[in-house]
Amino acid sequence: METPFPPPNPDTRLSNAVREILELPENPGEVALSGFFEKDDHGTPYRTEKVAIASMAQALEAEGDPVNSFYLERFTDRRFLEGLTVAAERTDTDVLNYVRHSNRYSMIDRFTVHDREHSVTIPMSADNLHASGKQRREETHDGFDMESVLAQGIDPNYVLYFRATRPSMSPKPEYYWTSDLWEVNYSLGGEGSNRAGDSIILVSTLAQIAENGGLMIDVNDDNGIAVRQVGLAPYDQKDALFSYSLYNYISPVKEG
Repeated sequence: METPFPPPNPDTRLSNAVREILELPENPGEVALSGFFEKDDHGTPYRTEKVAIASMAQALEAEGDPVNSFYLERFTDRRFLEGLTVAAERTDTDVLNYVRHSNRYSMIDRFTVHDREHSVTIPMSADNLHASGKQRREETHDGFDMESVLAQGIDPNYVLYFRATRPSMSPKPEYYWTSDLWEVNYSLGGEGSNRAGDSIILVSTLAQIAENGGLMIDVNDDNGIAVRQVGLAPYDQKDALFSYSLYNYISPVKEG
């Protein structure tokens, strides 16, 4: 099947413009990254993406923030990092803000965001639909406690959330999101997957996806914190921070 995207670019280096924004050295091998990422067994110089994320991790540690290197290593995909950098500059935001608050969020006790006193039920209805138009079943689960997130020094405007989906020029349901980028990547690129060629990864923020009627904890919560939007309004993919595919980087579409 012909994919809607060009084949992968064999050049995996970050663009010069992004390197300049992140103030990265010409020679990534000159940066000491011990304590953050394993060095290649063959002595291959670190990829620029790892230098970028490791440099930001070092900046966080210097500020007194513990670093979840296992989580941040998932940010070293060139397409993701280029998209985040360009989107951050477009909105006049420091890339480090997204890394800082997403890193903090990755280390919280996930059960602190379960609002057990206010469970949420989303009934079957003519508006509660799959992207295909088929009705969804009724769902009941804990609500999502945004106040708990704020109380832990985390700004939901900078906590990144992800969703794998088909590209669409018109709004459609995009209810389910996760904070685990690896889970989304694996669902598209894992063994036996046939979705990668015609799917994209939407990147948004916790605050933005909560605008659709709030959030509930997803029953399929796994490595990250998975949520479902409570509201039934369709999602316009142009409202995402940016999007990309596993085959090709897609420029951010949201206007600043």
